[in-house]
Amino acid sequence: AFACYPPSAADLERHLAQVARELGLRADPPVIQRLVQASGGETAIARQELEKFALYLDADPERPADLTGDTLDALAAD
Repeated sequence: AFACYPPSAADLERHLAQVARELGLRADPPVIQRLVQASGGETAIARQELEKFALYLDADPERPADLTGDTLDALAAD
């Protein structure tokens, strides 16, 4: 038997914060929380959104960019 449980919102927030850092994005916890809520907790969707934001902001781990609520307002998928 293999037990599998969906991640909690806090687990997902930690995971997405790490993904954001790997993509060169600096995001405050409220921005990550908004992303979790907007994606309905779907990790793949949230990751695609982070990748889109990183491209838009020309972010890279070597030259991080700030991910703000304004960027989410302008570009996030509904």
